[in-house]
Amino acid sequence: MIMEAHIGVGIYGEEGLSQEENIQNEKERGPNARIDVSVDLSDLYNGATRTIEFEKNVLCSKCHGTGGKLGKTKKCPVCKGRGATLQNINMFGMQMQMEQECEKCRGKGIIFSEICPHCKGRKIVRENKKLTLEIEKDMENDQKIVFKGESEQSPDTIPGDLIITLKQKKHSFFKQRKRNDLYES
Repeated sequence: MIMEAHIGVGIYGEEGLSQEENIQNEKERGPNARIDVSVDLSDLYNGATRTIEFEKNVLCSKCHGTGGKLGKTKKCPVCKGRGATLQNINMFGMQMQMEQECEKCRGKGIIFSEICPHCKGRKIVRENKKLTLEIEKDMENDQKIVFKGESEQSPDTIPGDLIITLKQKKHSFFKQRKRNDLYES
């Protein structure tokens, strides 16, 4: 994604460009989100368009999900820019050293000297989202409509899908529907 490549250059220098693709491939996929939407029988039978509104976590647009002010970085004081720390471990009477990813900078070697004032360092913010739901003609009760990548965002994951389940409201006259036939009882 061009926007992310630009971010990589701004935060981590030119090597951020080559590392960005590897970072995307290493990310895990986040969980799917589910929403039930009540629809009338006529919506399912004839088709309809609905706008749904919901609130979800999104990456902070001011810091691009980094939690810090862009361009305001400094060397991590814990690992001194190495991205890793040494742990002394005593095993079977022997003293060993083990290298471990730095918990402070998460292996990057740098931290932000100022936190993002918009998200207050949390990397995400709550945002209202509107989506247009296309209910196709002859859809059925409990049918699902999937919006790819519209679940909650997190800086360390690829967003899951938003799965909308259509829930038919009771009709005043027609009690049952079998395929495209309507029945009173």
